This record gives sequence, structure tokens and C-alpha cells, in this order.
Amino acid sequence: MYLEALKKIKGVNYIDFKYDSRNSFNLDKIRRVKEIIIENNIKLVYIHQVDCVSSAFSACMLTKIPYIAYVHHGISGVYDIDLEIGNMSNEFLKLYYKYAYKIVTISDLAKNENKERFKISEDKYEIVPNCIDFENFKTDKPINLDRVLLISRFEKDKGNGIVNGLKFFKEYKLLNPKAELTIVGGGSKEYFVKEQIKEMNIQCKMLGRRNDVKDIMEQNGIILGVDRCIQEAIAMKRYAVVTGYEGFQGLVLPTNIEEFSKNNFSKKSEENIDCKEVAKNIYSLKENEKNEIVEQNYGWLRKNRNIQNNLYEVKE
Repeated sequence: MYLEALKKIKGVNYIDFKYDSRNSFNLDKIRRVKEIIIENNIKLVYIHQVDCVSSAFSACMLTKIPYIAYVHHGISGVYDIDLEIGNMSNEFLKLYYKYAYKIVTISDLAKNENKERFKISEDKYEIVPNCIDFENFKTDKPINLDRVLLISRFEKDKGNGIVNGLKFFKEYKLLNPKAELTIVGGGSKEYFVKEQIKEMNIQCKMLGRRNDVKDIMEQNGIILGVDRCIQEAIAMKRYAVVTGYEGFQGLVLPTNIEEFSKNNFSKKSEENIDCKEVAKNIYSLKENEKNEIVEQNYGWLRKNRNIQNNLYEVKE
């Protein structure tokens, strides 16, 4: 979805090249990124994913090109996982943040944790929450509560959330025998996900990695996941259920949406919410309550997470 959108933007030069996101520190990758910077006369690099840090940071240092470091952690305490995924030392990551032109974080929580761990000065930071382009998520299709969609990467940090989502669906299926589950996503832990599905005796459709998530989401009424997909579900006026990174977190409501937003829609509290109760509450909602939840959630998100109102300028 995002790739196709980028290709349509006037003035954007899309460079397609193979980039294996695992075993991140690789001299050939560093050389290739360095070549791209030089050949395309790049003046500023925006480094987003942790898998890219070692090669992109190294290439920027070799070419003396400034870069922006993006921190999109929705929860605290995941830097050790970052080090493992990126095959980096803590000192290497500290240098990465130290020499960044700017560090963009999605919340005060993410900023404060980064600042404390790596001892970075306050003036390095810009806080820009994850936002939605509402024009890309318009829909006039009604909510179908018989269709449940779980969206996730199949990686180590997402494991608990996937299991939580499957447990929720199992409880919901007991209440609504017509309920069907679709799963979108892929990754190195696919075998683990399939084992969990088998152990829980769940029937579902697995679509793998997809670029048409909006179209798939439109066909479903209940969306399970964390982070950005929760915002996309709210933007499409669907029921958004936060599966969490550790404990199950429950349904986003007008009364808790702001609290969820502080952790990038990944958790509301340290508690593990009872998925059986959440399933029961959703199934027993009256028609007027259903509309009130999705409309008020949408209104909050449109006011506070509209991409048109959350831009930042990079000054020379």
C-alpha cells in the first residue's frame, strides 16, 4: 500500500534494491547504501527500521551525510530486542543516536526512555505521533461482527500479542458461532503461529504478507492487533481490540482511547484484561452503543492523529 503510494508522488525517486533485514551488519549492504547516497546526491537520510540502523548509519558516517533517527517504540523496555534484531552493541546504538541530526519519537514516553538510556540532549528530539491520512481509509461498508481480522508481524516481540488475539477469537467464537478469523502477516515465527492455531483448534484463513490491508480490513468488523493497525481500524470505524505485547489490553473505547494513545495503542495498563469478558461485551453491544463507540473513537482520532496536522519541518 505504502510503496504504491510513494511511486505516485511527484518528485519521488524510488530505488528498488534487495535488502535482507536480518543479519543487519553487513559490509556489502553498507557499500550499497553508500553508493545510493553518492549516486543520487542524497542530502538527508531518514532511518526508520531498527534492521536498517547498522548499514544506513555506517553509510551516513562514511559519506558525512546527516540523518534523522526515528524511534517508533510504542512500549518501553524493548531496546535489548532492538540490539538482538539489529545485531548491534549498546555502544553502537548510543553513537547512532548521539550523531543523529534529529531524533523523532512518537511519544513523550519513547523520548524519555531514549534520552535516559543514551544520555542525549533535549534539543535533539521532535515528538511526532503516528498519524493517519484519513483519505486513504474511507469506507462506506457496514461493520460485519461475524468477521474478525488479526494483523501482526510474526516476530519474537509480537508473539504474546498473537496468542492473546487467538485466545480472544476462541472466546468470541463460543458466543458467535458464525464468527470467522482471517490473519494477515508473516515473519520468522510463522511456525510458532501455526502451532498455536493448531493447539487451540482454531479454523482460520492465513493470507500472509499483504499490501492491500485496507481492503481486507474493510471486509471485517473486529480488528485485532497493536500500534498502527489499531489506528487504521479506528479510522475505518471498526472495533479495535488491542492484543498487547504482553498482556491482553481489550477494546478501544471513547473512555480509554486517550490512555491507549500514550503508548501508541499497544497497552493501557500493566493488567492482563480478561479476553472472555471483552468478547462478551462486544457480542452483547446494542446497536446504538456500537455506533457510538466507532463514531466517538473516529472523532478523537481525526482530531488528534490527522496527518495533516502533525508535520514537522527539517531546517537546513
